[in-house]
Amino acid sequence: MVRCVEVRRMKEPLPPVATIAVSPVGEVFVHFSKPFRYVDAEQGPPPNGNPWADGTYCQIFRVKGGSVAQLQAEPPSEENLECLDNRHFINNYNGTRSSVFQFDSSGNVYYPGELPDSHGVMVVYKWHRSNGALTEMINANICVQDFLVTPSGGLFYTGMSSCNMGGSSNGGFFRYVSGNGTLTQIAQNWWNFIFNPLYTSSSDKAVFFGPNPTSASVAS
Repeated sequence: MVRCVEVRRMKEPLPPVATIAVSPVGEVFVHFSKPFRYVDAEQGPPPNGNPWADGTYCQIFRVKGGSVAQLQAEPPSEENLECLDNRHFINNYNGTRSSVFQFDSSGNVYYPGELPDSHGVMVVYKWHRSNGALTEMINANICVQDFLVTPSGGLFYTGMSSCNMGGSSNGGFFRYVSGNGTLTQIAQNWWNFIFNPLYTSSSDKAVFFGPNPTSASVAS
């Protein structure tokens, strides 16, 4: 006896776009306002109502088809979105940067992400343009406030040892992690570091407001 099984197609329409970014190599990246099912689900709704269980939901994409110039010359087909990460979502990123996407000079992408049901615990990932591999640049053991990527792939960031510390200065820090993963603690015990990089072709530096790391604990 042969039974016919109906395959349910659950692909969703596109939600509103939250941000669009263009990398230094001209590629276009899109962050949608919420995750959505970007490929067809052949088995119907995912188990327990968890949309992340079957890997068919995504929120951040690269537009396939090449650089902006190439896309203008030859418009992409309908299926032109390449998912960067179908395990994390962008919730309410509170950093001072206007886009969730940041880039190094090679066009690799850096973005904040949260695991479902992580209660707002954020990590920062690097998406490698050459092979799509993900590298965790800032882990979930800290509460990230803001981060900024330099052309060399270095990353300055501020945060606290816990997201439940309110406005307390204890545990707050300003750090730098190099492209090869070496971590440097620049200053600590402050709650409102403000910074901007002063990078060169050979090194990464930054100017910041906060405690003097070499002497006083007063912000300067």
